[in-house]
Amino acid sequence: MISRKTGMSLNSLFAALSFVFFSLAPVHAQVTLTVGNGSGFIGATENQLSVSLSNQEDQVKAVQMRICDTDDYLVCTQCETTDRTSTASCVSNETDGCCNVTLYYFGNDLIEVGTGPIFTLLYEVNSAAPPGECRDVTPLNVNI
Repeated sequence: MISRKTGMSLNSLFAALSFVFFSLAPVHAQVTLTVGNGSGFIGATENQLSVSLSNQEDQVKAVQMRICDTDDYLVCTQCETTDRTSTASCVSNETDGCCNVTLYYFGNDLIEVGTGPIFTLLYEVNSAAPPGECRDVTPLNVNI
Protein backbone atom coordinates (compact mmCIF):
# COMPACT_ATOMS: atom_id res chain seq x y z
CA MET A 1 0.00 0.00 0.00
CA ILE A 2 1.35 3.43 -0.88
CA SER A 3 1.58 5.48 2.29
CA ARG A 4 0.62 8.90 1.01
CA LYS A 5 -3.00 9.82 1.41
CA THR A 6 -4.86 10.86 -1.73
CA GLY A 7 -7.04 13.37 -0.07
CA MET A 8 -9.85 11.39 -1.58
CA SER A 9 -11.61 12.20 1.64
CA LEU A 10 -15.11 11.29 0.78
CA ASN A 11 -16.12 13.53 3.66
CA SER A 12 -16.14 16.46 1.33
CA LEU A 13 -16.96 14.26 -1.65
CA PHE A 14 -20.32 13.35 -0.24
CA ALA A 15 -21.13 16.39 1.89
CA ALA A 16 -22.96 18.26 -0.83
CA LEU A 17 -24.98 15.25 -1.94
CA SER A 18 -25.53 13.24 1.21
CA PHE A 19 -29.32 13.42 1.34
CA VAL A 20 -31.78 12.42 -1.33
CA PHE A 21 -35.46 12.70 -0.46
CA PHE A 22 -38.31 10.72 -1.95
CA SER A 23 -42.07 10.76 -1.49
CA LEU A 24 -43.26 7.18 -1.58
CA ALA A 25 -46.91 7.32 -0.58
CA PRO A 26 -49.86 9.63 -1.10
CA VAL A 27 -49.42 10.80 2.49
CA HIS A 28 -45.93 11.96 1.46
CA ALA A 29 -43.98 9.67 3.74
CA GLN A 30 -40.34 10.65 3.68
CA VAL A 31 -37.51 8.24 2.93
CA THR A 32 -33.93 9.50 3.17
CA LEU A 33 -30.97 7.83 1.47
CA THR A 34 -27.57 8.92 2.81
CA VAL A 35 -24.21 8.28 1.17
CA GLY A 36 -21.61 8.21 3.95
CA ASN A 37 -18.01 9.33 4.22
CA GLY A 38 -14.86 7.52 3.22
CA SER A 39 -11.25 7.99 2.24
CA GLY A 40 -8.48 6.00 0.64
CA PHE A 41 -4.82 5.84 -0.20
CA ILE A 42 -3.55 5.82 -3.78
CA GLY A 43 -3.67 2.23 -4.98
CA ALA A 44 -5.56 1.06 -1.89
CA THR A 45 -8.26 -1.59 -2.19
CA GLU A 46 -11.25 -2.47 -0.02
CA ASN A 47 -11.99 1.12 1.01
CA GLN A 48 -15.51 1.34 2.41
CA LEU A 49 -18.43 3.62 1.68
CA SER A 50 -21.63 3.13 3.66
CA VAL A 51 -25.10 3.89 2.30
CA SER A 52 -27.91 4.31 4.84
CA LEU A 53 -31.67 4.48 4.60
CA SER A 54 -34.14 6.19 6.90
CA ASN A 55 -37.64 4.90 6.23
CA GLN A 56 -39.75 5.77 9.26
CA GLU A 57 -43.15 4.91 7.76
CA ASP A 58 -42.60 2.57 4.82
CA GLN A 59 -40.94 -0.79 4.30
CA VAL A 60 -38.69 -0.93 1.22
CA LYS A 61 -38.27 -3.83 -1.22
CA ALA A 62 -35.29 -2.61 -3.27
CA VAL A 63 -32.82 0.24 -3.84
CA GLN A 64 -31.15 0.91 -7.16
CA MET A 65 -28.69 3.73 -7.89
CA ARG A 66 -25.54 4.90 -9.65
CA ILE A 67 -22.69 6.46 -7.68
CA CYS A 68 -20.42 8.48 -9.98
CA ASP A 69 -17.12 10.12 -9.12
CA THR A 70 -15.47 13.06 -10.86
CA ASP A 71 -12.53 11.95 -13.05
CA ASP A 72 -13.19 8.26 -12.34
CA TYR A 73 -10.48 7.64 -9.72
CA LEU A 74 -12.70 5.42 -7.57
CA VAL A 75 -13.57 1.95 -8.83
CA CYS A 76 -16.22 -0.08 -7.03
CA THR A 77 -15.35 -3.71 -6.51
CA GLN A 78 -18.07 -5.18 -4.31
CA CYS A 79 -21.32 -4.48 -2.50
CA GLU A 80 -21.95 -6.01 0.94
CA THR A 81 -25.19 -6.14 2.89
CA THR A 82 -25.40 -5.02 6.52
CA ASP A 83 -27.14 -6.43 9.61
CA ARG A 84 -30.25 -4.52 8.54
CA THR A 85 -30.32 -6.19 5.11
CA SER A 86 -28.56 -9.50 5.78
CA THR A 87 -31.05 -11.58 3.74
CA ALA A 88 -30.96 -9.23 0.72
CA SER A 89 -28.83 -9.54 -2.39
CA CYS A 90 -26.50 -6.68 -3.27
CA VAL A 91 -24.79 -6.44 -6.65
CA SER A 92 -22.54 -3.76 -8.12
CA ASN A 93 -20.60 -3.15 -11.28
CA GLU A 94 -18.47 -0.29 -12.62
CA THR A 95 -19.44 1.23 -15.97
CA ASP A 96 -18.57 4.60 -17.51
CA GLY A 97 -16.98 5.93 -14.31
CA CYS A 98 -20.02 5.07 -12.18
CA CYS A 99 -20.86 2.26 -9.82
CA ASN A 100 -24.26 0.69 -10.48
CA VAL A 101 -25.71 -0.77 -7.28
CA THR A 102 -28.85 -2.81 -6.76
CA LEU A 103 -29.98 -4.06 -3.35
CA TYR A 104 -33.05 -6.30 -3.52
CA TYR A 105 -35.00 -9.06 -1.81
CA PHE A 106 -36.45 -12.22 -3.30
CA GLY A 107 -39.87 -13.24 -2.02
CA ASN A 108 -41.72 -11.18 0.55
CA ASP A 109 -38.79 -9.85 2.63
CA LEU A 110 -38.48 -6.07 3.04
CA ILE A 111 -36.20 -3.52 4.65
CA GLU A 112 -38.09 -2.88 7.86
CA VAL A 113 -39.07 0.59 9.01
CA GLY A 114 -36.09 2.25 10.72
CA THR A 115 -32.78 3.98 10.16
CA GLY A 116 -29.29 2.67 9.45
CA PRO A 117 -26.82 1.30 6.91
CA ILE A 118 -28.28 -0.91 4.17
CA PHE A 119 -25.11 -1.68 2.21
CA THR A 120 -21.39 -1.02 2.14
CA LEU A 121 -19.69 -0.37 -1.16
CA LEU A 122 -16.05 -1.49 -1.42
CA TYR A 123 -13.86 0.48 -3.81
CA GLU A 124 -10.27 0.94 -5.00
CA VAL A 125 -8.46 4.25 -5.48
CA ASN A 126 -6.86 4.30 -8.91
CA SER A 127 -3.05 4.59 -8.82
CA ALA A 128 -3.32 7.58 -11.19
CA ALA A 129 -5.31 9.59 -8.60
CA PRO A 130 -3.61 12.89 -7.76
CA PRO A 131 -2.35 12.96 -4.15
CA GLY A 132 -3.96 15.41 -1.75
CA GLU A 133 -7.05 16.06 -3.85
CA CYS A 134 -10.71 15.29 -3.24
CA ARG A 135 -13.30 14.19 -5.77
CA ASP A 136 -17.04 14.75 -5.79
CA VAL A 137 -19.25 11.69 -5.79
CA THR A 138 -22.78 12.01 -7.10
CA PRO A 139 -25.66 9.61 -6.49
CA LEU A 140 -27.75 9.39 -9.69
CA ASN A 141 -30.89 7.60 -10.87
CA VAL A 142 -31.88 6.61 -7.34
CA ASN A 143 -34.93 4.32 -7.28
CA ILE A 144 -36.47 3.06 -4.05
